[in-house]
Amino acid sequence: MRFIATADLQVGMRLRWLGAAQSRFDQSRIDTITTIAELVRESGAEAVVVGGDLFDRDPVDDDDLVRTTEAIRDVPVPFLVLPGNHDSHHPDSVWTSPAFAKERPDNLVLLLDEPVTVGGVEFIGAPLMTRHPDTATLHDRLATLAADGTVRVVVGHGAVHQVVGDHGSAAAFDLDVIEEALGDGRASFVVLGDRHSTLSVGESGRVWYPGAPEPTDFGDDAGHVLLVDVADDGSTTVETHRTGTWRFVLMEPELTDADDVAGLLAELTDMPRKTFTNLKVRPSGVLPLDAYRALEAGLADAERRFGSVQQTLERVALLPGADELAALELPPYARRVLEELLDESAASPDDEDVRAQLNLFIRTARKVGA
Repeated sequence: MRFIATADLQVGMRLRWLGAAQSRFDQSRIDTITTIAELVRESGAEAVVVGGDLFDRDPVDDDDLVRTTEAIRDVPVPFLVLPGNHDSHHPDSVWTSPAFAKERPDNLVLLLDEPVTVGGVEFIGAPLMTRHPDTATLHDRLATLAADGTVRVVVGHGAVHQVVGDHGSAAAFDLDVIEEALGDGRASFVVLGDRHSTLSVGESGRVWYPGAPEPTDFGDDAGHVLLVDVADDGSTTVETHRTGTWRFVLMEPELTDADDVAGLLAELTDMPRKTFTNLKVRPSGVLPLDAYRALEAGLADAERRFGSVQQTLERVALLPGADELAALELPPYARRVLEELLDESAASPDDEDVRAQLNLFIRTARKVGA
């Protein structure tokens, strides 16, 4: 059979720096479910598996719950959901709430204690019952399974030591334990949530983080789901499928003159889907004042066009030309300090402390002059 694996939809995620784009970001996480429903119809998948964190926080906002369950209702196959750390299954969780009981669509199945069989494949969940587990829940679940010829997909949520390093957490998973279960036939495939980047773990090709179907942060290789085919003998093949609409773009250009600034701003102008792009710009280098002003103006304009723009210009040093220095409105004592700093900089052009002092002085003088 074929199923779609995903995780970490994080419905309800709030990013404080998004501003007016937050509503678009919210809707995109719901729309992802609609995209998955379309992929189900196109691919012939018989189930959708969510490896935890369908919701970003609990309690879940009423509107988020209603819109999410309505989108799931339109998925034409079972929608199997594992409680993760952001939406763990505890006595006061969304999953035990009257609101969920009222809105729950017939095709939404929680992966809890009992296995769920779809298309001859048994789906086994290792749900989180608290946001901060103190045991490796996936290990505990694997230990209950028998190597009896059953084709099983096991779903867990958490970090793998071999991916994140040994951070001392008793809740982290050990790839060797997972691979042992795959090797002796207790499991055929393992879907993991928690890591938002799409990643195949280990050498077997049978342990995967699908990643978040919509990106959530800079540096993530997110925005995909997995199409997984499971054969009668338990062998599997995996295909990644692009679903994301948002982009998180980090730019760290080296700027030395007006041409470099113009090139950066032209790159921003040509960037597609600006309203669905979160941009972080962290340039470095040394610029004359006129080029720096053009950079500031260009980034201010970008803030009106992109989903969000985070800019950090502290690594750009200012080195005004003679005319620009003369134009700075400074009292006599401040002019003398500036001249001393310029002399020191000329004598020690590689001294970063002197450059930093000169840069701070000029930035302060510009603000005071403004």
